[in-house]
Amino acid sequence: MIKRIFKSLSNAKITYKLLFIFAVLFYVLINSWFFTYTTAKDVEVNFNNLKNYTLPSLLATGQLKDNLHAALLAAYDYSSTGDLASKELYNNKIYDVTESSIALFQVSQTQQDLEFTTRFIEEQIDKIKIAADQLIADYDADPKSAKIADDLNKLSVLRNDFNIFLETEVTQKIQTQVQDVSTAIEHRANLITFYLIIVISTALIVIILLVIFISHNITKPLNLLTTAAKEFGKGNFHEVHLNHRDELGLFADTFNTMAKDITATQKALQTELIKTKELDKQKSEFLSIAAHQLRTPMAGIKWMLKMLSDGDLGKINAEQKHHLDNSLQNSERMIHLINDLLDVTKIEEQKFQYKIQPNNLVELIEHIIQSLKPNADKKKIIVNFIKQSEIPLIPIDKEKMKIAISNLIDNAIKYSPVKQDVNVYVKKNDKQVEIKVQDHGYGIPENQFNQVFSKFFRGSNILKIETDLETIGTGLGLYLVKDIITKHDGEISFESDEGKGTTFLLALPLDTV
Repeated sequence: MIKRIFKSLSNAKITYKLLFIFAVLFYVLINSWFFTYTTAKDVEVNFNNLKNYTLPSLLATGQLKDNLHAALLAAYDYSSTGDLASKELYNNKIYDVTESSIALFQVSQTQQDLEFTTRFIEEQIDKIKIAADQLIADYDADPKSAKIADDLNKLSVLRNDFNIFLETEVTQKIQTQVQDVSTAIEHRANLITFYLIIVISTALIVIILLVIFISHNITKPLNLLTTAAKEFGKGNFHEVHLNHRDELGLFADTFNTMAKDITATQKALQTELIKTKELDKQKSEFLSIAAHQLRTPMAGIKWMLKMLSDGDLGKINAEQKHHLDNSLQNSERMIHLINDLLDVTKIEEQKFQYKIQPNNLVELIEHIIQSLKPNADKKKIIVNFIKQSEIPLIPIDKEKMKIAISNLIDNAIKYSPVKQDVNVYVKKNDKQVEIKVQDHGYGIPENQFNQVFSKFFRGSNILKIETDLETIGTGLGLYLVKDIITKHDGEISFESDEGKGTTFLLALPLDTV
């Protein structure tokens, strides 16, 4: 019969289980109240005595003691530091001492209590207040006066007398009051103790049974589901087996179905990911092979066009030279694009090797600016180089860093209108060398900031302003810059305002980690 009831409760809904638990606890509480009510009524009168007089008197005395000690500490602090906040705290606490003294008078019930309180206030509290006020006054008159030490000694003696008075007469008085009440309720307390033992024993038995019930029907299933959910988050999908037909059992069934579906989906995605990686690898290999195959004939084409343009193979007229120069520029652009594609494939295949060693960054930048001068001269742009007087050698791959900085300065020239200067700054702080490339060109649209360092990015505004393919560029430069700076354990950021210009900031560590 009991086993059947337990099984029925196990399969009941959680709401009914909780109602059952609360009903049992309510029953235990009602019985506890019934056992203690009659004797508690008898004790109530005696406790009221303790509550209405002894405890208020004790609390008022304690509050008075605390306020007085706080006031003395504030006075000591003021006489040591001269902090006006301590003086203000002293005045506030002395005011609280007065209020506590009044409260102590108010709880006095007999003439004897009133006389005791009066003597307590006059012989202890007032003397301490007078001594503390004298200390404050002497310090205000002369902070270096010898009287301050005497005042402190006097105040210390009075404070010790006050503590002794509390420990002897006040404590003794309160103990006498408490003893009178304790004697009256002692025999009732024994009866309550007996009843409580019975109630507590019964409650413990009921609680143990409830804990077993809750553990089996709620806690254990929840722990199983929680553990499974944590493993689920780590990618470990497994079923949860619960023999309950309540909400937790239904949730476990749903959880198991979801785990099966996600496992199947995960396997399918893993298969697709492998295929995607293989396709990406094949794409990179194709780009690398194609770029290598194109670079050699393009170099030959460039060389032949250069010879024709220079007249090495015979005289040409102005119109022929114009078309040959255009073809030469396009071949140079194609070679630049091929080189960028080769660099990108090396990055993707992790074959972009670095040889980090100390190099003179200033000389490198000066060389880059000089090499880009013809491009700047075509647009009547001056590249200003502003540097600190002393920039130390820093660990970099010279050739890779040349690519990065060249791309930034070339972009600044390329995307600036005619006669707009470009500024390059270099400075050193405690741990880094900072390079700033600033132009006053077309800027980058704000809605495209997150695309700046992606492959083949070109600002939408540039595509409208510049139609010349050479001017627009390949869209791979900033992708390469980002990877190169990152491989140097550096940082790259930028600020841009469309129509006003762009500033790129590089930060390179002074030392290798």
